[in-house]
Amino acid sequence: MSKPDDSAFRVRWALQLSAQLQELHSAQLIARVRRVAEMLGVDPYRAARAERLTADLGGLRSARIDRRLRLLYRICGECRTMGDQERRALQCCSSGRTTDATVNLLYVVDYHPKGLSDVPLEFDFEDD
Repeated sequence: MSKPDDSAFRVRWALQLSAQLQELHSAQLIARVRRVAEMLGVDPYRAARAERLTADLGGLRSARIDRRLRLLYRICGECRTMGDQERRALQCCSSGRTTDATVNLLYVVDYHPKGLSDVPLEFDFEDD
């Protein structure tokens, strides 16, 4: 899928991700997450070794924060084109308040099968 014509993407933070970051006691890790978020705002298809996920997390993407941690997210345009809202719907899928150039940052996970089981099923955003 190619990048929309807009020069930058709009990045939205899930309330669950914001709460998760507040619980972290590592300013360095929080800074890394913010840096990755900025990179995803420029190119969410390739930044931070971005990749589409399969299986239980199919329809989501992950971006590398460090050796073991990944930031889960979804690009609205890709979601609409690929039908991902049928797998794991977000509020924006039905609200119509987002454009194709919106990147929804969802959750930080330990890229290990046990860590992936902790991903919430639903995500909320302040503007939904």
